[in-house]
Amino acid sequence: MPRAGTQSPGKTSFVKEFLHDHPEGNTAAVNDAWRSAGMKGEISSTLVNKTRSALGLSGNLRGKRSTKQGTASDKPAYTGKKRGRKPKNAAVSVSAGGRTDGARVKPGQLAELEADLDILLFKVMGLGGFPEIEKSLRETRRLLYGGFATKR
Repeated sequence: MPRAGTQSPGKTSFVKEFLHDHPEGNTAAVNDAWRSAGMKGEISSTLVNKTRSALGLSGNLRGKRSTKQGTASDKPAYTGKKRGRKPKNAAVSVSAGGRTDGARVKPGQLAELEADLDILLFKVMGLGGFPEIEKSLRETRRLLYGGFATKR
């Protein structure tokens, strides 16, 4: 003979209904609602967490932010600066001497070019009689050295 009377819902269906109405609910909230409904016993955190996951509600319930904090409009504007140290083998951008095309030159290449200009300058000085060329080479070397010194 069938049992007469009302049957209480099972724990799983109770948790599903509660989480449907309160998606942010955790184990403590589910157990409070279970006890306030007059049910005996306790609902395990495993059942609550598995049900949350099945309903697509899984996630960290502890670290909630208020609507005042963490909004995208409160973030400072991007300045374009990169944080941290540059790698040791990074190339140096040369902007001295009028180059604005963003060419990348390694520091060793600048030192080598400076040495080559010195050698050329000494050869011209050895020939003698070319003061304009000497002056021009010295000016070129100063421009190069200025760009090299600011990028070290």
